[in-house]
Amino acid sequence: MAAAIAALGTLLLVLLVATPVFATPAGSAGSGADTSTTTITLAEPAKAQVDALTARAELIRREIEALDTELERQSEEFNRLTVALEDLNVQMAALRRELQSAEAEHAYRQRLFNDRIRAVYKAGGRDQLLQLLLLSENAGDLYQRVRLVASLAEQDRRLIENLQRSKERLDVLVAQMEQKKRLEVVLRDRLKQQSGSVDSLLARRQAILDALDAKVAEVFERERIRQQEEQKRLQEAMAALLAAGQTYTGPLPEIDDAVLRQVVETAATYLGVPYLWGGSLPSTGMDCSGFTRWVYAQHGVRLPHYSRYQAEMGAPVAREEIQPGDLVAFGSPVYHVGIYIGKDLFIHAPRAGDVIKISRLSARGDLAAIRRFELKPRNRPPLVR
Repeated sequence: MAAAIAALGTLLLVLLVATPVFATPAGSAGSGADTSTTTITLAEPAKAQVDALTARAELIRREIEALDTELERQSEEFNRLTVALEDLNVQMAALRRELQSAEAEHAYRQRLFNDRIRAVYKAGGRDQLLQLLLLSENAGDLYQRVRLVASLAEQDRRLIENLQRSKERLDVLVAQMEQKKRLEVVLRDRLKQQSGSVDSLLARRQAILDALDAKVAEVFERERIRQQEEQKRLQEAMAALLAAGQTYTGPLPEIDDAVLRQVVETAATYLGVPYLWGGSLPSTGMDCSGFTRWVYAQHGVRLPHYSRYQAEMGAPVAREEIQPGDLVAFGSPVYHVGIYIGKDLFIHAPRAGDVIKISRLSARGDLAAIRRFELKPRNRPPLVR
């Protein structure tokens, strides 16, 4: 808001200079009063025009800001569905392996059962077993033969039970696999719908920008230039901070911890990378959770590509204990994340049409969580593919 007001103030100054005004001297030459200062009064029609322009620009700025927030929510919902689909694919892969094992076991049990049936048939079936008992020579021999028959019967019972259990396990796994396949179809359909929702919001946002008249467009352009210049200053400060052996006393902190310093360096590597909703690679663009996931992965922390899950991982940190390298999450429910780098600054991928940049944490009124991870040193240069 402050940035927009500053930009509008600049435009007002331009309009004041360019618009006819009435000058009322503070004192007359004959009175001996100091005439070095003059009160400038804006003509009423010009003032009304500037006020209307200011109000219109502010309304449009608020509309775009609301669209950007909704865009990020919708983008992160797409990421949540993507994570769910990835998890489902992992489950299905494990289920396929288990299903293959169950099919092999059932086929083995079936072969044992078929072999036993053939053996009984060749031996004459039950009549053969009865003859086996009748041919006993004495009580001891009969006892041994009865034990043999009982043993064969017990083996047959276990054989049948094992075959039945393997069949039941196979049926359960097949049913689970069918259920997962149906869920996969649903998830893919929802992903397609979600993608359409994001594209629709992006088109609406672009239509608003395309419809700006020249004067309102100038307000936005001045704000863009102001932000660009601020980013340039912050990035130069970041470069000074990271320069080996250079003492730095600017707005960014010196970080004594070698690993945290390296994490900040990793994050700073991607300054200027375009925002891309659903993006996860610096070579093509990244969104907020794709950026944090990419940075933390290089320091031994595996995060899902979804801001709300990220905000629930690691250890919670109080606002007054925040330190460089901590994940900062915004919104309720969470829909945006970034990486804190110290001195009230964090790096993040803000919104459509923007780039990964440094912003002030105090400028956000929706900080929802701070999480800390067990970070490891990076053993090679930051990945930029």
